[in-house]
Amino acid sequence: MALDNPEEVLKMDSLGMFKATESFPSQIEGSFSIAEAALSRVRKEKFDSIIGCGMGGSAMGLELAKSWLQVELGAPFVIVRDYRLPAHVGPNDLVILASYSGDTEETLSCMVEAAKRRSPMVSISAGGEIERFSRALGVPHFKLPGGLQPRTALGYLFALPVILFEHLGLADRRRLNELLESVPALRTTAEKCSYRTPEPENPAKRLAAKLVDSLPVVCGYGPFAAAALRFKQQLNENSKMLAKCEAFPELDHNEIEGFNADPDRARAVLVLLQGDVEPQVAARIEETLKVLRGSVDDVVEVKGFGSGVAQLLTAIQVCDSASLFLAFLRGKDPGPVNQISKLKGALTGRTDFTKRLEAEVERLCGRALA
Repeated sequence: MALDNPEEVLKMDSLGMFKATESFPSQIEGSFSIAEAALSRVRKEKFDSIIGCGMGGSAMGLELAKSWLQVELGAPFVIVRDYRLPAHVGPNDLVILASYSGDTEETLSCMVEAAKRRSPMVSISAGGEIERFSRALGVPHFKLPGGLQPRTALGYLFALPVILFEHLGLADRRRLNELLESVPALRTTAEKCSYRTPEPENPAKRLAAKLVDSLPVVCGYGPFAAAALRFKQQLNENSKMLAKCEAFPELDHNEIEGFNADPDRARAVLVLLQGDVEPQVAARIEETLKVLRGSVDDVVEVKGFGSGVAQLLTAIQVCDSASLFLAFLRGKDPGPVNQISKLKGALTGRTDFTKRLEAEVERLCGRALA
């Protein structure tokens, strides 16, 4: 299939994933106006810890914010991808609930549990039960624009926690400036990775072509480890293929041995997402690649453009777009997630879990939900 045939590419994209992915930079800019109204209701106080709750694409923004800011955040930041909060969470811990649809039952469960423990909360969604529960419980809510797939709303889901942390004094103001300053580079990268840009000038199309019929093993260090997880998830949901992700330096203590597999294994391609790193980490990565080059079919290095967070976000833009082109090369529509939808439908038919959570919220707030 020809990647440089825009009409054919868009014909296979039933949900507008290419155009939504190109909106990444405008989402970051738009997050500041979304945050403005809700932030006035978020009290500035000291918290023992921050707990971020989310699943899948909705949790990825929290993961990226944590990986970028964790060395300077003024409180421990834990991400929960489950129905239950850690036992220590209580009135002195801030709980952030992120669900693009607003109907993710694991996140709703954590919200009800946080309310019972009297934990301060902030919620992020495009509507759904999260918004209803927030209104009933008096929780500040960041309302996202609708009409997107959760995995294409990363700009909002990443920028809003960063803005929140600066408001609370947990992150420095310069981080917001750096985030805004990354937008021009991100916009340029989105144009480079567009379905309209020919393959020779398009890093996303070139990356996709290298991953056809492979088992991608995506690696990164620091914030780029979170970007590696993002790419792995995008390969799963958009490209409809298996992939692995690993993080430096941990992979040097276990995963590196696993590449000595038998000749009948899937064609493994090592994808390294990287930015500027400390000399000792750069040396570790360089030596690891030397060891592994003979054990994989190819090593593909992906670097973003610019520096700081711009380098991280532009690398993500390249990878997000590549996952869409890879879907096209595999003859797949990147938008629908039929297996996930099938599972959700089956679970909805078997339980009344969300209804029970709704009843809990009504009991907590002493009135019926609107």
